[in-house]
Order: sequence, then C-alpha cells, then structure tokens
Amino acid sequence: MQNRRVLRVAAAATLLVGVMSAPMIAVAAPSEDDIAAAREAEQLAEMSVAQLEVQLATVRANADAALVTARVAAEDLNQAKVDLDVATQTEEKAKAEAQTAQEAFEAGRKELATVVQTTYRTGSGNLDSLAPYLSSNGLSDIEARQSVLSSFGQAVDAQLQEVLALQQVADVMAGTAEKARVAKEEAVAAVETRSNEAESASQEASAIQAQTEARYAAVIQELAVRRNTTVELETERQKAIEAEQQKAAEEAARARAAEIAAQQQAAEEQEQREAEEENTLVPETPSTPAPAPEPWYPPEPEPWTPPSTGSGAQGAINYAKQLLGAPYVWGGEGPGYDCSGLVTVAYRSVGIYLTHQSRSQYAETAKVSINSAAPGDLIFWSSNGSQSGIYHVAIYLGNNEIIEAPTFGVPVRVTSIYNWGSVMPYAGRVV
Repeated sequence: MQNRRVLRVAAAATLLVGVMSAPMIAVAAPSEDDIAAAREAEQLAEMSVAQLEVQLATVRANADAALVTARVAAEDLNQAKVDLDVATQTEEKAKAEAQTAQEAFEAGRKELATVVQTTYRTGSGNLDSLAPYLSSNGLSDIEARQSVLSSFGQAVDAQLQEVLALQQVADVMAGTAEKARVAKEEAVAAVETRSNEAESASQEASAIQAQTEARYAAVIQELAVRRNTTVELETERQKAIEAEQQKAAEEAARARAAEIAAQQQAAEEQEQREAEEENTLVPETPSTPAPAPEPWYPPEPEPWTPPSTGSGAQGAINYAKQLLGAPYVWGGEGPGYDCSGLVTVAYRSVGIYLTHQSRSQYAETAKVSINSAAPGDLIFWSSNGSQSGIYHVAIYLGNNEIIEAPTFGVPVRVTSIYNWGSVMPYAGRVV
C-alpha cells in the first residue's frame, strides 16, 4: 500500500514537472463524473481485499433491493388495475339496476294515476286532493297520504303502497350507484398513483443498476490488481462465489419448505385423528343391558394431493417459449409482458384464466411444496415470506429452470431459479 502511494506521488511530481516545462496549452476542466470516478478509484485503493469483497456483496445487494422495490411497485400497479376493473363493473351494474328501479317507479306512478282517474270518474273521491302526490316528491308526505286514502279507498291505497315501495327501491339503487361511481373515481386515482410510484421505482432501480455495474467493474479491476490476476479471471472467480452462495440459499430454502410441509402434514393428521374420535359412536349403557352395537368409524379418507400437471401445463409452457425475447412492459399482455402478464397469457392460451396479478395467481392455484414442483407450476418470490409480499412469478420448466418476464431492459427469458432466499416455500399448481 505504501509503495503504491509513493508511486502515485512520483507520478504526480513527474506530471507537474512536465507541465511546467512544456508550453502552456488549454486543458479542459474535469467533469463531475471525472471527479467522482477519481474519488471512487482512490477509495477503492484504500480498501483491503476483504473490504473489496464486502463491497462487491454490498453493491449486488443494493441492486437486488432496488429491483425488488420496483417489482413490488409494478405488482401494486397491477392490483390497482384489477381493482379498477372490478369498480368499473360494479358501477355499470349499479347504474343499470338504478335505471331499472327508476323506470319501475315511473311506471308505478303512471299506473297510480290511471287508478285515481278511474276512481274519480266513478265518483269515489276528489282527484284534486291526490294530484300533488302523484309526483315523486309528494309521495313521501305520510299525513297527506293518509287524508287522501280516506277519500279514495282500498284500490288507490294498494296502488299507492306499491308506488311508495318502488320509490324506496329507486332511492336505494340511486344511492348505491352513486357510491359505486365514487369508488370508481377512487380506483382511477389509485391507478394513477400506483403508476407514478412504479415509474419512480423503475427509474431508481435502473439508475442503481447502472451504478452497480460501474462500481462492480471498478471493484473487480482493483481486486485483479491486488491479486495480480486478470479482470476475466477475477470475474469468473466472483461468479463461482455467487454460485456457491446461491446453492447454499437453495438448500436452505428447500430445507425450510420440507419442514413446513412436514408440519402441515402432522397438523392434518392430528385434525383427522380428532375428527375420528368425535365421530366414534359410544352408546350409553341402558338400564336393561342390550347387546352392544358395533362401534362405527368413519371411512378412512383418501389423502388429497393436487392433481399432476397435464397437457394444459405443457401447452402453457410451449406458448410462453414462443414469447422468448419479448420486451418487459408494465401490465403487458402482448407484445410486451410483465411477470404475471406472461403467466396469464400462457395459461389463457390453453383455456385457463388467471388474474393478471401475482398475488392473485398465488391464491388461485393449488399449493405444492417447492420440492415437489413440476413443469407448469408457478414459482413465487416474496419480500416477507407471505402472499401479501409476493412481487414476482415465473413458470417452472423443470431442472431448476424457469421462464419469466424479469424486469425492465431484460426480455422474456429462460434462466435458473435465483434469489432463493425470497422464493415462497409453496409453488402454485394450475388446476
């Protein structure tokens, strides 16, 4: 380290002498990027090899965290779009029902007018006393209605009761339609908010990724100098280290999945035993003993396992493979795709509908241990180990390989399962 500093000082002195003895020439001032790069190089030169190793892990972790944040934001946007679709359908239904109720009310008012006119022509009452109450506003005046009924009798009473009921229904439906309209407006605003958040997270992730690549390259170069190797050899060395780390993470994730599966099986067996004990019939001994009936036991239930994947799964895989190289697009279902969009269109091609949202897709599929995943099953990644934190989904191909729409700038691809520390212990089987 000391020798390197001496060399740097000597180089600087030589440069200074050269400048002083040379003719004066115009030299452009260093840019901010040049200054930042020089500072970074100096910082790396001050680090030990161990510190440089830590630096590599840190920049990778920062990039991964930014990518997770962007993916979470993208899936939140997908959920907002799903919510907007539901709100739109609810509003349309509420408007139609309100319109139908209003039309029924108007028809009832006309029928009431007919009954009143008939009653008046037969001399059974005073039409002037009921006229104000043939409008929608007048029908709510109970005292006036009672005075009118005393003049017009049972026929008018029955019709008026019906119209009042129709008015109440129309009012309720109108209120429901208004609430649905407000809910849709809120859903539209939520989509806009989530879209802005996703855009911001994506831009930040892209910036961090660019910084990571530059920093990673600088650290690799410094390590190559320290170890007296080449950048190529040091890059391969780091890839081998990362592969070992991924392998360890995979083993830990599979062990955790096996433990969870064992716990679930034990719980199901305990629940079954308790149910059998409750259903076992033990008759009370009567005062006059009778032959004891044979105890009844419920039939042994067959253990349930999700059905194996069939032609639908293979068809979805085949369709997804046709999309290899397609760009990543938020909410895309063609020609660009996001992670859940790729899953949606792949299974739609074989007549199976899945919601375009990874958390919903987890809820819509049967759960199998990740250790029992079969081609066509869905692999999920979560930030908190539960459904609420799911931010990515891919289609399993077998042999630890998946097909996915990963993120911005990376097209639909086939790759190995990665980030095992975030992989959900259950895969989703489409049935």
